[in-house]
Amino acid sequence: MLDQLRQMDASALDYAVRSGSFRDEFRRAGSKGRRQIVPYLTRERIGELGIEARVALVDSLQYGMTRRYREEGVRDVFLATSGSDLTRLKRLIDRGLDHRDLSQLVYHDIDHADVREEILEHIQRQAVPCAEIKIISDVDDTFYRNWVDPRYPSRTVYPGVKQLYRELDGQEPGDVVFLTGRPGDRTGYLERIFRRRLGGLGAPEASMLTGSFVHQFFHPWVFARKWQNFERYRVLYPEMPFVMLGDSGQADPEFIAQARERFPDHVKAGLVHRVKALEPERLARCQQVGVEFFDTYVGAAIHLHGKGLLTREQVARVADAARTDFARIQFPDETVRAQRLAELETDLADAQASRARVDLA
Repeated sequence: MLDQLRQMDASALDYAVRSGSFRDEFRRAGSKGRRQIVPYLTRERIGELGIEARVALVDSLQYGMTRRYREEGVRDVFLATSGSDLTRLKRLIDRGLDHRDLSQLVYHDIDHADVREEILEHIQRQAVPCAEIKIISDVDDTFYRNWVDPRYPSRTVYPGVKQLYRELDGQEPGDVVFLTGRPGDRTGYLERIFRRRLGGLGAPEASMLTGSFVHQFFHPWVFARKWQNFERYRVLYPEMPFVMLGDSGQADPEFIAQARERFPDHVKAGLVHRVKALEPERLARCQQVGVEFFDTYVGAAIHLHGKGLLTREQVARVADAARTDFARIQFPDETVRAQRLAELETDLADAQASRARVDLA
């Protein structure tokens, strides 16, 4: 395999590494061959590989046992990529179809601390401001009803939430990150099950940062695990602004408030879906640091428009989608439906009053 790679010009090499068969060919090369191929590609000829090929190369190095020479190969790919190209490399790694995302790569698959630190230091040095937004979202009672929210039928995807995430996600989709206390595992088995479930509900393409069996049932532990995941992820994307969304059912209000307080320049907005009332002191603490509360995703869109993160046209599209989504929900009785419709129409009226050009006809 190494002899074949040496005979290729830059264009052929880039195509070969990007091809779907490269990972399998690399795996069949044998231990001795792989140890020669890795430095050849990641040091001698890395400059001839485009960003997509570099992502495919990282994927091949991440797949299977990540011995030190593989970790050093990943490091060399990162160190050879700078500025906006580095941002694109990271985002494409995060858009993979399994659990092998950027966070898994840096914090789990790379076991040697010195290699990890070189990558993280390079990311900090090369951060070039990016206008695209990272959407950090809880799942249960934020994306769909699945825990304490009594207002909607079980497993209901909230009206307008998918459209709101699409509007925030911008020109290059894939910047939604589901941050959840649900348990994960190193093999990615549980995450794959959860991804399939969310995919069936129409969730956008997303990365996932999961918790553990130990942490998922005790409120302070949920907070601690989610905070660890958030801080790690924030370090991976110092160049991108964050919008955070959660719900009032568990630890999200304090979690988002702490993120806004500690990193106000990074976390541009923090929004909490009001699924149950908060104690006055908790509510005041959150509002003090700029956390916004909302009843519907039209209301969330209005808050984001006020912060300059959505245009009037985008708010209008969220409102249209919310009305369409709402009409499809089968409520248990007409009284409950009327209450939810009143909440939605209140926010639609507020959107019109703010001249967001929402068509209420």
